[in-house]
Amino acid sequence: MKVLRTLLVLFGLLIFLPTFAHAHSSPDYQIFVNDHKVSFQEPLFVESGRLFVPIRFISEQLGAAVEWNGAERKVLIKSPVNDQILFFAGSRGVQLNGSEYIMDVSPLMRYDRMYLPIRHVSELLHLKVKWLDNDNAVQLNQVPLYEVQEGDSLSAISEKFNTTEHLIKVRNNLQSSTVSPKTNLKVVIPSIMKNENPADLLLLAKLIEAEAGNEPFIGQVAIGNVILNRINDNRFPDSIEAVVNEPGQFTPVSTGRINNVEPSQSSIDAAKKALLGEKPVKNAVYFYNKSNTTNQFLLAREVVSDIGNHRFTM
Repeated sequence: MKVLRTLLVLFGLLIFLPTFAHAHSSPDYQIFVNDHKVSFQEPLFVESGRLFVPIRFISEQLGAAVEWNGAERKVLIKSPVNDQILFFAGSRGVQLNGSEYIMDVSPLMRYDRMYLPIRHVSELLHLKVKWLDNDNAVQLNQVPLYEVQEGDSLSAISEKFNTTEHLIKVRNNLQSSTVSPKTNLKVVIPSIMKNENPADLLLLAKLIEAEAGNEPFIGQVAIGNVILNRINDNRFPDSIEAVVNEPGQFTPVSTGRINNVEPSQSSIDAAKKALLGEKPVKNAVYFYNKSNTTNQFLLAREVVSDIGNHRFTM
């Protein structure tokens, strides 16, 4: 239990830190685990708005088994809830029980050691974090596995834990919506799994690359913003795949060029930003190239913003 408490400690500390432009040591925080104040002395740094911890900290303090492969620069973490998590140095890709996801930051090499983004690791190790009234105080709690009761349904369980039936199924590798009593379920859903389907992410990134590969990054995010706005607008289809492939909407799709596009890291990052809710063009549902568009329907729309060569409209 002592090791588990220490585990919880560092995880929460790191989850909701403010963003800093450059790496630096972490500020002094008060950390409480189940109302008990704890302390730690592990070396940490903040970069790209994320607090990073060394692999060895995870193995020694957080109750997880760690296997480091120096030749391939990757680390396998075996969690206390029987998950296998594979990180790669310098890559945003992470594998959770064999399924691939994309993080918003990548593990980093510092001082000849790999450092991992603690927020992602903490969620994968089934932890929840709560800020207290004091901005520098954090409460850490491990969420126990949920034991299915007689009469439970996945729908009711997902509602109880403020998530979706689909994510509960994916998180627990369930093939059916029927679950037996006394089954233990993981109910903390890592953020890398939310609002992200690997196929959808790739398709969105390919469209962004095809439409705005040479545009500013904010303009790339804006293309994703438009696609997601359409999903929430009853005038358009209700999925990324259906919106992108709707006939007559996007030239790279109509010509088939999207099938041969390899998305850049910038386009992937832009797709991820859009999926996480960034809205640089607010509620815009159309965009066009200002220099060569003659479509009167598009030209008559209310202008939201101009970014690079594109105009975004309602």
